[in-house]
Amino acid sequence: MSSTNNTSSGNNLQQQQQQVEEKKPIESIYPQIRDFYRANPSLTYSPTAQDRTRRFFDVMTEGNEVTKKITAIYRVKPGGDNKEYCYFYESWKSTDYLGNVCEWGSIQGRVDVPYAAYEFIPEEGRVLATSIAGHNTVYDIEFSKENLKELLQQTSHETQFYVNTGNVVYSVTRDSFLNDDFESCVEYGKTGHRVKGKGVDSN
Repeated sequence: MSSTNNTSSGNNLQQQQQQVEEKKPIESIYPQIRDFYRANPSLTYSPTAQDRTRRFFDVMTEGNEVTKKITAIYRVKPGGDNKEYCYFYESWKSTDYLGNVCEWGSIQGRVDVPYAAYEFIPEEGRVLATSIAGHNTVYDIEFSKENLKELLQQTSHETQFYVNTGNVVYSVTRDSFLNDDFESCVEYGKTGHRVKGKGVDSN
């Protein structure tokens, strides 16, 4: 009997989600990707599972308070401009109209933005985007005291801190993450040996 009820509940949830998705086209949760497809209407966007679950979360929790927590945060220095950035995993929690708990989460501060391949289309008499040629990884939150001050309000004692070298991700302490320079933070994550350098809170 319990198995039958669980199956029925699962089917109802799928039906609810399908009804939500049919109301209007689902766009990417990331503004950079939304802007790309809006600027290239000749391409069709295929929503990801994350896009679909975000739409469902928004509809089911409409009007209810949403609690946002950062469960993991990363430092990265992608190269080129020698700047440091951070990105994080943010968990959302709320309730639906029946009081059931709803959860959703996403990576913020890092996004793979597509770029198009273009061709001249004789029927249109113009050049149009015809396919996705590749993606550029974009980081848009600079690692700075001002940005971290806001982000740290969403962290807790359970939040995990990491440093990403581009090849390897190391777990580090909150103190090292905030107070060491990038290279010292990587060294600590790699060896466990702390050589305190100048970080955003070291001034």
